Parts: sequence; structure tokens; C-alpha cells
Amino acid sequence: MTSLENNEPGPASIETLLGGLTLTVCFEDGHKETVHVRQVPLKEYRALMDAQTDEFKWLEIVCEKPEAWAEAMRPGDYNRIFAEAERINADFFVWCRRQIERVQRLAPGFMEKALAANVGMPSNQSASQNSAP
Repeated sequence: MTSLENNEPGPASIETLLGGLTLTVCFEDGHKETVHVRQVPLKEYRALMDAQTDEFKWLEIVCEKPEAWAEAMRPGDYNRIFAEAERINADFFVWCRRQIERVQRLAPGFMEKALAANVGMPSNQSASQNSAP
């Protein structure tokens, strides 16, 4: 039984043994692709952390795919594969929480100030790109 079938968070033991799971997704142009959604190794966590404000890039790292690959997927398939990528990489989010807690201990209030300033958020980036003459 997989963790999806019994509603447990995180990867099932077989997914851990296989380093992830394989899904078939459909793209806007109609082609289908079989994709390995991998459990990202610890040594790549920094790259995933850096991609936190770019969902497409984050998923492309998890699936080891080139830039703009995720954007070409049909929305339903994108949402399904993204949810699986997050589930399989549940340990990454535990690591992220630890990093945030460490920053909070070293520089109290820093995270709140960064969030208030909207630093590095996609909506902030889009707004600045759209405001160009």
C-alpha cells in the first residue's frame, strides 16, 4: 500500500527505495511524457531552497528537467505532479523549517521584515517586469 492509499504524509517505503515515483503527464501540445519524480538528495536542498519562489523551477529541479519544461504542462497534470513532488520531498520542508528557525535565532525579526518587504516574491518580480515601459 502506498502512502497515497493510506493518507500518510511523505514517501512510501517503496518510493524511498526507488528514489521517487514515475508518473505520466500530458502537455499543452498533446504529447505525453513519463516522468520520474525523485526524492531529492540532501546535497541538492540548497538549490531547492533557492527555487522556493519559482514553482516551475522547483519542479524542474525535482524532476531533473530543463527550464520552461513545467510551464508547458496541462494545468491538471502540473498540479498533480507538483503535489506528488511535495509529498515525496516532505523531508526537504522539515529541513527548510530548521533553516528558518536558525535565521530567527540568529537575527530575530528578520523573516518578518523580509516578508513585509515582499523580497524575492514572484508577484513582486512580475510587477516590476510589467511596469517596464
